[in-house]
Amino acid sequence: MPSPRAQLVTTARRPPRARAALAACVALLAGAWAGALAAEPQASVVLGVGNQVVAGAWNPLRVVTRDLPASTFTAVLDVGTLKGGAVDVTITHELPGGGGVHALETDLFVPPFRSVAWRVVSGDRVVASGSLGSRDSDERPLALLLQERGAALPDLAGAAGWPDARLVEVAPSDLPITPAAYGGVVGLIVDHPAPPLEALVAAAVAGVKVVLLEAPAAYPAPVASLVGERGAARLGAGWLVAGAARGAPATGLVTVRPLELLTAALAEPLVAPPEPVPFRTVLIGAAVYAAALLVLLRFGGQQGLISAVLVAGLAGALAWALARPAAAQFEGGVAVGVVGGPLALVHEARERLTLPSARLEFEPTAAPALPRGYDADDRRVSIPTDAWRNVIVWLPPRAVASPLTVSGTRLVNVSAAPLVGVYVVGLGAQPDVAPGAVVTLAPGEEGAFPPTPPGVYAALTQLLPAGTVLATSGCESGACVVWLADTDLGGAPGGPHAGAGAAGPGAEP
Repeated sequence: MPSPRAQLVTTARRPPRARAALAACVALLAGAWAGALAAEPQASVVLGVGNQVVAGAWNPLRVVTRDLPASTFTAVLDVGTLKGGAVDVTITHELPGGGGVHALETDLFVPPFRSVAWRVVSGDRVVASGSLGSRDSDERPLALLLQERGAALPDLAGAAGWPDARLVEVAPSDLPITPAAYGGVVGLIVDHPAPPLEALVAAAVAGVKVVLLEAPAAYPAPVASLVGERGAARLGAGWLVAGAARGAPATGLVTVRPLELLTAALAEPLVAPPEPVPFRTVLIGAAVYAAALLVLLRFGGQQGLISAVLVAGLAGALAWALARPAAAQFEGGVAVGVVGGPLALVHEARERLTLPSARLEFEPTAAPALPRGYDADDRRVSIPTDAWRNVIVWLPPRAVASPLTVSGTRLVNVSAAPLVGVYVVGLGAQPDVAPGAVVTLAPGEEGAFPPTPPGVYAALTQLLPAGTVLATSGCESGACVVWLADTDLGGAPGGPHAGAGAAGPGAEP
């Protein structure tokens, strides 16, 4: 048996070994933590819902940086053709710097492309980059599947009526909360006990069919209130169905894509070039000038020649002052709003005509309706345009409060602006509706479309189902919005659009 002294010596020698082991553990953990930090990217880019891009539609763009100084995100899209060559779209966003996580979220209209290349640059260092090829330019819409567990649910997209859609599984954090982000989405299937409310509302307003697989009672109260007791309700340009009601057929405005309505509204030019001086006026002016010149040269001699030169200059200056266009650029706009419940989806387009060649500037979120080269940053969209050419741009669709409600044959103006040019497809023209006023829809003169905005009603009625209400507001301020709403007058009673103008969250559709 060791002596007490030996025991004391042994005990005194153990702590250094323990401390060494502890230090080794700490070093190992620190190395693992540093390795994890090094493995985590300093910047990430996600384009499209679930990183799936839909060409020819609005897509969400999310750029996330971690512990980076101020940096710049740049994306270059080649929207040209094999025959016409490269046509570059350059998009630049400045990203804030500093410790922690910073995110840029915006909506980007992505035309059909040959390539997309992006990079995040901090100083002179490229911290992240990526690209897409022409095979990724897919115009097929998305059908999103939100699941809590990866259960096998075969052919949900086909069963829901979207056989050509791409089925994409998403997590709640993948769902955007802006209507524009759902521009390329046709359906959202929810098999999750707690779906994000804001995402459901944004999707429905954007025109998406939101399918809740369970009965309304299986979801939190705010979600259940969206569909009401009957399990189906209109909201904006889309609708929500739950449980047994998910097989209800789509009728009314939900059968038409909102972007198709805006395209139809652009059938007629929004701006017209200035009227040229009538040829008769030019001919009379030339004859008068020629006669005056002959008189001066015949009877004025040398002084007459000088006078003729002066008259030519004065006549030219006077003609330019009288015939000069009032402005170098002309702009017009139109918007189409689809009403459903308490919300409406507004799609807006603007057209600008320039007489001299110029770089036309629009809001930073605008996008040309036709593929063409342009530059965009955080302040503006700049589009080079030749002389006497026009450019049409789209603005991201947005959600607004509904200006009207329809219940049966009663139309109520709940906005602060008068509704003019009221027309019901299949019923005819109706009287204007003052703010807060109520009118009863009755048979009127069919084809009696209002002159403003020109040609829009005639084009829209070719797409709209019978019973759709059209009304206009804001034209007096140059911001015309054509509102569309379903009624019971042309659809099947009890369908998902019945009483859509009056239904809201918690109300029966």
